[in-house]
Amino acid sequence: MDEERFAQGDDGSRFPIRQHLLSLKPYRNARQEFEGQASVWLDANENGWGGAHQGAYSRYPDPFSSALRQRIASLKGVSDQAVFVGHGSDEVIDLLIRLTCEPGSSKILLSSPTYGMMAVNAAIHGVECVDIPLMTPDYGLRVEDLIETMRKDPSIRVLYVCSPNNPTGSQWSLQQCRALAEVAAAQGVMMLLDEAYIDYAPGPSMARELFWEDMPTLVIMQTLSKAWGQAALRVGWAIAHPDVVAWFDKIKPPYSIAEPVQTLALEALEDPSVLQKTVAFTLAEKRRLLEDLPKIQGVQHVFESDANFILFQHEAAGQLYDWLTQHGIVIRDRRRDVPNALRVTLGTTDENSSFLDACKRFKP
Repeated sequence: MDEERFAQGDDGSRFPIRQHLLSLKPYRNARQEFEGQASVWLDANENGWGGAHQGAYSRYPDPFSSALRQRIASLKGVSDQAVFVGHGSDEVIDLLIRLTCEPGSSKILLSSPTYGMMAVNAAIHGVECVDIPLMTPDYGLRVEDLIETMRKDPSIRVLYVCSPNNPTGSQWSLQQCRALAEVAAAQGVMMLLDEAYIDYAPGPSMARELFWEDMPTLVIMQTLSKAWGQAALRVGWAIAHPDVVAWFDKIKPPYSIAEPVQTLALEALEDPSVLQKTVAFTLAEKRRLLEDLPKIQGVQHVFESDANFILFQHEAAGQLYDWLTQHGIVIRDRRRDVPNALRVTLGTTDENSSFLDACKRFKP
């Protein structure tokens, strides 16, 4: 193994950081250069008179979303030094690729069909994706093939795993994820575990299983956009080894999370009972749709789901999709990923009833 490609953490852990970043002197904003209390701030070329929106909007926000990190850390039972807050989970994906992957030589390992932004970001950065497709017909994860590929190909820098997976809805077991994370660490590969839908899943988050000595290269990604119901805020976070979080902080934009967004996100996280109620409603609706969808004429197969959506196959999927849109109901066409497949998000009771009624009226 080429040791020059690794940066060593304070505890001896190794991370595949791009060579030219090892000597990076990160940007230091005005707030970082002063520690203490003050009443007059004339250091950041802000407009002290304010503008159209009164309040604190004339001042730059906390560049590290410190209060938000602390709140997430408390909820997840980890150190706040192990939490990075990003402008949506997509910023975490982008930063991890920029941090570890050399354009034209590094590779990302994934299993299709899965969340598409990893492949899009890889293409933007000139990084090849190596695909070990999910097993058909049940679309299971080929753990041994992923492990073998990491061991054989030293150009693999990132392993991306989505659990529960989008669009199939399956949550991978802790044993599967842990096996992948341990091999990834041994091979110097960053494993990005996307847990966007974890709050709907029956199994626990890998964040509860973290042991940095065994899995230092594991990065767990979660979001406010799904079960927390705050998609418009664009807030996601990573739970990772503190050295990885420190590297994210070095290469991120100075002020990626706006002050109003930080405030609203903190308010959203204050009462987890809201999350629990909406998850309970969603799971009840999922049981209803899982029972009713197979009874609809033309439905070939309904996939079990550990998320807030259901993937199903219909013999006239394209026509059904068009029929639904003509009646003001928009679902997702997933035929490019799975033959004859459509994906429906679990909405409110009324929304789900409208969807089911329209499907029942459809005649190909």
